[in-house]
Amino acid sequence: YRAELSRQGYTLDAQNAMVSLLELAMKTDQQVLVASGQAAALLGQRGASLSDLERAVRLGVVPIAKYDDALVAAGVNADDAELLSLSLAAQLAAAKKAGAKTPTVASTLKAAGFTLKTLQDQVRKGTLTLDQFYSTLTGAGVAEADAAAVTRVLADEIAQAETQ
Repeated sequence: YRAELSRQGYTLDAQNAMVSLLELAMKTDQQVLVASGQAAALLGQRGASLSDLERAVRLGVVPIAKYDDALVAAGVNADDAELLSLSLAAQLAAAKKAGAKTPTVASTLKAAGFTLKTLQDQVRKGTLTLDQFYSTLTGAGVAEADAAAVTRVLADEIAQAETQ
């Protein structure tokens, strides 16, 4: 990663900052995985699954405050409950942001001869990877930030579907 940053012309200070951010993101992701596993086990003992609660929040059936309450009631420690809640809130915000970009992305893709739905379906079926999906979007003229947002939401949807 650092070699690629150097090749792209980033200064050593910028490289160090980006590597530190990447390491922090990886550590946070690991903490979320551990906390999710512990919370899922505790909630499972009470008859509800963590993925069911998350799905209910995503669908707007249950407010995130109820999700927080369920974690605490199941015995999830406060730090893990906060981490899971913040992670879910960030995913919801990213999905909302990507949703706002969807018409623009779809329009740009249509002009290039693609449809967003078809490309997303190809990823879900496994005939297109997420990297290929992102590259197709940017290659068709979709702004990198918009392509990243839409790709991230699709990746979250796929991960969510795999846990069900």
